[in-house]
Amino acid sequence: MEVTAWHHASPATAPNPRTDLVDLKHPQANDHDKGNLMLIGLCGRPGSGRDLVTSYLTSANHAFLTVTFDAPLRHMIQACAGISDAQFSAAMRNDVVPALGKSPVQLLNALRESWIRARMDPEVLVKYCADALDQLDACDVVVPDVAIHAEAEFIHARGGRLIRLVSEHGYGVEPLIRPHLFDFQLRVSDKSSGLYEELDAIVGKEVFAEAGP
Repeated sequence: MEVTAWHHASPATAPNPRTDLVDLKHPQANDHDKGNLMLIGLCGRPGSGRDLVTSYLTSANHAFLTVTFDAPLRHMIQACAGISDAQFSAAMRNDVVPALGKSPVQLLNALRESWIRARMDPEVLVKYCADALDQLDACDVVVPDVAIHAEAEFIHARGGRLIRLVSEHGYGVEPLIRPHLFDFQLRVSDKSSGLYEELDAIVGKEVFAEAGP
């Protein structure tokens, strides 16, 4: 496993994931001033470890909430294919839907790639993500599906940091993001015993601030 731009931290316990997913269908806005304490964007090919990293950051160890760019596309799939919220949960999203021959994750990845290839206006998904972030009050947030340059720039514009995940198990399209926008690179391998310590270091307040532009 290989990490750049970070310092060692103490070992962490295995994650006990939260299932929070911020969604505009279930707003959480209030009258207080909005502001995220820490914003982390993840980018990498499918299978590169984004689910693993998100699971750890949303566990009791760090208690991040999750916001995604592709939530509108997920809603489209659910409306067209009758897939429930439960089928998009961490426990079921990789299970093949017999009538479709694909898992919810496979359907979402395919639609996201088609959206990018068709050169759809990136601001559609960016605005959705921005609106979701604005509904939160001083929460740490991870955005696990940063896929294009405009989304990476949005993460930075909101004071966030971008982690590129690399793994031999990754497949599909590499995110269309210029390398200079990556604040950290984390190589995820089968021997991931040190992964959580490395993530602890990356999200440490001092290291997070040092990674800024």
